[in-house]
Amino acid sequence: MTNKRTGVYILLLCNILKIMRLIIFVLTCVSFLTESFGQNRIVELEYKKVRSELEKSSNSLNTNLFLPRSDFYIGLTKDQIVENIEMNPCIDISSDNIKNQKIISALAKMNLLDDLFIRSDLTYTSLLTGQQIEKSNSKLIVDLFFVSQNLGMINCFIPIFDQNKAKELVTEFEGIFESNSCFKELKEKI
Repeated sequence: MTNKRTGVYILLLCNILKIMRLIIFVLTCVSFLTESFGQNRIVELEYKKVRSELEKSSNSLNTNLFLPRSDFYIGLTKDQIVENIEMNPCIDISSDNIKNQKIISALAKMNLLDDLFIRSDLTYTSLLTGQQIEKSNSKLIVDLFFVSQNLGMINCFIPIFDQNKAKELVTEFEGIFESNSCFKELKEKI
């Protein structure tokens, strides 16, 4: 009777070990696939698709202009609620479809849509080339957040490395929005 129980326990233990191995294998595969998916998401979001969707996103586009080495930024929002606008009146400048289309046109006119980036950890990765850059190397970063019917929510970035080009873009935006003091302050900080 004891040998039967011991045999049953051993068989049960072997099955438990097999199940545990299977669970570890599944968790390892899921972890690997999740990591691979995160890395391959850049490949998945082809540049042409993202740019095409961005150019059609005036109804959902939210834009931030920020300096990599400063806490100051400008938020151009459409239908967004900001929690504490008293601290910085520049974080919630109201936009609409027409202004958003002008933003997209200004970016296209300056050839800034020619390379879009996605943030991965502390670096930005180009959708076009796969090149990685550090945000601290840029003078200004344009953060574009929009909703696409085909791709879902997209958050892409345009780092601007040339100081004159960054100021030129801010001047373009200054012409679209009435909050001149915010844009003047941003230009001074560039």
